[in-house]
This record gives sequence, structure tokens and C-alpha cells, in this order.
Amino acid sequence: MDTSHSAAEQISLFLRVGLGAVSIYEGLVPRLLAPSPQLLDLVSRWLPWLGEPTALVRAGGAFEVLLGLLLVSGWMVRSVAAAQCLLLASFAMGIAVVMPQALVHPIGATPKHVALLAAGMCLVLLGRGRDAGGESSWRVRMVPLVLRLGLGFTWVYAGILPKWLFPSVEGVEIVARTGLVSLQVPMFLKLLGAIEAALGLTILAGLWVRGMAVLQVGLLTAFTAIIGYTSPDYLVDPLGGLANNLGLLGAALVGTTRAAAHSLWTLLLRAIRRGRDGGC
Repeated sequence: MDTSHSAAEQISLFLRVGLGAVSIYEGLVPRLLAPSPQLLDLVSRWLPWLGEPTALVRAGGAFEVLLGLLLVSGWMVRSVAAAQCLLLASFAMGIAVVMPQALVHPIGATPKHVALLAAGMCLVLLGRGRDAGGESSWRVRMVPLVLRLGLGFTWVYAGILPKWLFPSVEGVEIVARTGLVSLQVPMFLKLLGAIEAALGLTILAGLWVRGMAVLQVGLLTAFTAIIGYTSPDYLVDPLGGLANNLGLLGAALVGTTRAAAHSLWTLLLRAIRRGRDGGC
């Protein structure tokens, strides 16, 4: 098997499974199985002329499940990813207009849409990865950059806005329910926010790519498991506060692949070596 092509297919697989899992979960849980009252209220305020929004929410859920199944199975990847990007952008803009308070919610559903949008754009570039042209192709080389921008922005945003600029009682309650921090929860949140912002800046700079990818996977897994267990209401959050972490996990795992795991330091060292070789 051509290793350059298999690397592109591996990246596509991580992104497809991550985004597909988000779409299936969000389509089933807060839309089809038990339409969320918060989501129904959001739709009725965003599209008031439609009347009773339950049928529209269920139809949207069925469409999301279909998109997720198509992504996971690898059917029409570019077209499905483009449709999902359009949905993500529309949903994020709708939330910003109708529920601006969600922009600084401690779970951070809205900024995660940026990382998911970046993952969707990468799938538009790659498809299933079979015709991506190998690691030297501009489409494959663009993927790590696009994902770093999306993931880095998400971590910086989540670290600064809801934890430093707009701290909330809800954020303190979420941490308190875990039982892991008994005193000075607001100070802990500020420290956590500083760590998340530093992680985001490191990702944006392209430093220690594989190490940062592993760290993101560990943090996202821990956050999802702990908050899901101690605050289970967020498992059915219609904005996807925890469910979106599945897509972020897929995007973070791309950083562990050989095609993507080239840090800024590695590129600088290669440039220096090439310069020395050329000067000899």
C-alpha cells in the first residue's frame, strides 16, 4: 500500500469518525429521541413563523443522523462535509444572535464549532483521502494548518472568555459537583483557563505537535468523562457542549499521524540544515 496515500486516508478516517459521531449523537439524543425544550425554544425564537417547532427539530435530527452515518461509512464525504460545514456555521450564527449568553458558557459549545468547522473543511479537501495526492499534495499539507487554527482558537477562547473575562456561577457549580476541587474553585478555574489558553497558543504556534495532540486527547477524554458523570444534564445539551468533544478528539488525533506531526521546531531545524548544506 502506498504509505503517503494511507496517511491521508488515516487522517480522513479520524475526522470522519469524529464528526460523524457528533452528528449521530446530536441528531439522536436531543432531537429525535427527546427533543430538548431549550432547543425547541431556540428554534421558535429563531424561526417564529414556523409555528410549533417539534416536527422541524425531529426532521433536523434525522438529517443529522443521516449525515453522520454517511461520514462514518465514507459515502460522498466531500459533499456531506460541505453540508455539515454549512449547518455548523448557520447554527453558530443563530446561537450568537438568539442566545448570546451561550458564547461564554463554561462548557464552551459555541467555540467548539470553530474546531468542528475546521475539521469539516479538511474533509472537503481530502474526501476519503484516496485521491488526496500523498503527503506532498497541497491539500494534505493544508490539513494540519487548518486544524491547528481551529483547535488552537477553541482552546484559547475556552480558556480566556468563560474563565477570565466572563466567569459564571454555573462554571463554579460544574467544578464543585465533581468533588475534585474543594476550595477556591474560582481560582482553580482561572488556573485551568490559563493552562487552556497556553495550550491553544502552543497549538497555534505549531510546537510539539505530537505531544500537544496526546495532551488534547487526554484532557478532552477526562473532561467529557468527569463532567458527563457528575453533570449528566450536559449529555443531552442541545448545543453539544460535551458531544462536540467527539469531533475535537478526532481532530486532535490527526496530530499523532506521521503526515501531520511536524512541529515548528522541526521545520526550522530542517531549514537551518538546508541552509548549512547549501552554504558548504
